[in-house]
Amino acid sequence: MNFTTEQAILIICGLIGAAITFITLIEKITSIITLAKGPISELDKRVAALEHKADHYDHYLNNDKRRIEYLERTMAVTIRAQFALVRHAINGNDIDQCRAVEKELQEFLSNQGQERGWTPYGEKTE
Repeated sequence: MNFTTEQAILIICGLIGAAITFITLIEKITSIITLAKGPISELDKRVAALEHKADHYDHYLNNDKRRIEYLERTMAVTIRAQFALVRHAINGNDIDQCRAVEKELQEFLSNQGQERGWTPYGEKTE
């Protein structure tokens, strides 16, 4: 195959044109993919921010739950103590029940105090 100079130049120009067209096509495909991924990456950022907020609120809800459970335990002991006092006031008996409730109340307050670093009433600290 004998090529003339003009044919060789045309072939080289054709190959260069094909390469430029191919490179442009790749750039266009990449820009389309980037545009398509843009909303997804923004969505991922928003989801991450919302998950962080949810963790933050979850912490608050757990604190509230623990506080409500503490209040429920406190109310149960208080109601039992008041009931024992009312029964004692009505009939003057039930001293044993009053003593049992007193012991329960003292243990409850002692345990709650230990959880919070308090000393029970009447006990001396070293």
